[in-house]
Amino acid sequence: MPGRIGTVTKGRRGEFLMMAELLAQGFNVFQAVADTQGIDCGVLSPGGQFYPIHIMSRAEFSQGKWVSIWSFPPGDMFVIIYDERTKGFWIIPSRDYKEMSTHWTKKDGTVYFRLRYTRKNAAGLEGFKGQKGVDLLRCHVERASGP
Repeated sequence: MPGRIGTVTKGRRGEFLMMAELLAQGFNVFQAVADTQGIDCGVLSPGGQFYPIHIMSRAEFSQGKWVSIWSFPPGDMFVIIYDERTKGFWIIPSRDYKEMSTHWTKKDGTVYFRLRYTRKNAAGLEGFKGQKGVDLLRCHVERASGP
């Protein structure tokens, strides 16, 4: 009989579910062998532009809950937040994630970005939820494909 599922297993499950969703939506998805620089996977445009994606899986992402990211690679990146309870997700460009986040600096100078789900940013998050986030990612990928 299986025991309790650990946090690493839950995180990987969320990553696989979101990669499957991106594949079902028609994206060309590449999985990272090792999570380096916070990149779990990425999508490739027909023109060859690679968009790295960091997937954050949470038991619940609702009022008062937060996610934190320690670093972002340079360039365009997307953050996917997956809510296990509701099976909902948000696909957020890193630029927007940073703008909605509180920035914290550790003693060693490392900056991390904490995005808290609040009433204040709920409307902004809504623009990245589910199919809206998929459409935003698709717009970036298609724009990089050229004429």
